[in-house]
Amino acid sequence: MKIKKRYLWIVATVATLCLAVIWLVNLNSRQISPPTTTKSDKIYVATEDSGTVDVISTSTRSILKSIALTQEGSPSMYMSHNVQVAPDGKTVWATANAMSEGNGSHDDTLPPDQVIVIDPARDEIVRRIDIGKDLHLAHVVLTPDSRYALVVAQESGEVYKIDTSSYQITQTTKTTAGAEPHGLRLSPDGNTAYIAMLTGKSIAKLDIQAFTFDYIPLNGKAVQTAVTPDGRYVAASVYDSRSVAVYDTANQKLQYAQLPDEAKGPLQLYPTPDSAYVYVADQGNYFNQPDGNKLYKIDLNQQKVVQTIEAGTAPHGVVVSPDGKFTYVTNLVSNDVSVIDNTAGREVARIPTGKKPNGISYWVHN
Repeated sequence: MKIKKRYLWIVATVATLCLAVIWLVNLNSRQISPPTTTKSDKIYVATEDSGTVDVISTSTRSILKSIALTQEGSPSMYMSHNVQVAPDGKTVWATANAMSEGNGSHDDTLPPDQVIVIDPARDEIVRRIDIGKDLHLAHVVLTPDSRYALVVAQESGEVYKIDTSSYQITQTTKTTAGAEPHGLRLSPDGNTAYIAMLTGKSIAKLDIQAFTFDYIPLNGKAVQTAVTPDGRYVAASVYDSRSVAVYDTANQKLQYAQLPDEAKGPLQLYPTPDSAYVYVADQGNYFNQPDGNKLYKIDLNQQKVVQTIEAGTAPHGVVVSPDGKFTYVTNLVSNDVSVIDNTAGREVARIPTGKKPNGISYWVHN
């Protein structure tokens, strides 16, 4: 009888210990399970014909989410042309132009063109700012302190300054008649915006406080500008002369880096973090030109092309990662993003996107 009781006690004790071990294993597995969200830097891409902003993980090189800009039930669609991450990383801004659903045309009944604000923590739209009808909002940038956004309207030639706290337009100015402002970037101190003028064939220097212009004449249609992080150089892509204008801000000297004979027409461009180079996408495609497929690396001190890299079909938008290791290029016709390894000087990946990817911007995970 005593032996049986001792045996039962041992069995009960062992069973209890087994249950405890199982509970601890389960608890531990729950504690070390991976998070549901990916902690990664992200790329935001304005896909114009899809009417979305595509969010891409830089670690998995895949789309995390496509943010539809068109409101549900609307008879019209919003086509996203450009996108820009705020310097403080708290918001993402996109230009969105109202078009008739299905044929991409303008219509008197269409709603106003908008600037759309996205929360990158949730990748959801948090604000829509009506600007005006049939403006063709081109590019948007933010001041270094993220207090203001500057937006250009190519059709009307206007530049808008928006308070990022109130979402109200605080200042408006107009460029030279018919000059068609398009891309723009700011000086590192936030005092000057350099705006590419298409038919105006110039770089417009906008004093952000006074909201007045000076102009730097160019030898052709300027599409986009780039400002080096040290503020020394302003570069502009000049489409029809197939060149990149390089303006030295210290001595106000203008020179040109001529692209190779094979070039089809440069679009966007972006400087490296060390301020030594700029990458320019040779798109072609516009103004009855054939599609390009090259990305050129330009030495700013020497004003010459030092490297040619193959990308997708009709490369358009360009952004360089903050560490300078990678360049990301939107390809307008092949509907994807090229990932360029800057050390190797070649494309290492291609990420499919929505239709007609245009603007591109980089968000850093904190």
